Amino acid sequence: MNAIDWSESVNYYHAVSPPGRRCSQTVDALNHERNPKMANDVYHAMDDFIHASPVSEQQAESILAKYSEDVQRQLINAMYVGRSNIHNKKLEEPGENYAGGADHIEQNEFARILYEKNSHLKTYLQKVVECSKSSNFDLKGL
Repeated sequence: MNAIDWSESVNYYHAVSPPGRRCSQTVDALNHERNPKMANDVYHAMDDFIHASPVSEQQAESILAKYSEDVQRQLINAMYVGRSNIHNKKLEEPGENYAGGADHIEQNEFARILYEKNSHLKTYLQKVVECSKSSNFDLKGL
């Protein structure tokens, strides 16, 4: 993804952003306009899988292809964090402790893992969103 010249972003932000929109949201939108193949963040990836679930391994590969490797890795990590906290209302540990939890997994395994967790994938992703919100943890930190 191309980096954005901040002066351009700030000017664009002030010109087009609706009231209440964070600057980072506008920067994400600008990056997406420049490289529409790459979707924005782990929240978009989770939403795609929540709405597509259940998926075949090929469908998982197709959805994953829209995201950078970092976002794919955050998605896998988020799924495991959701599974670990399935019976909780908040994250069991501080959110930062979960960062990098999927770093040992090869990217070429991601679609297979998502397919294998198919019957529980939606539940895991919804649970991680619930727990991270109540723990005030931004999943982009995974």
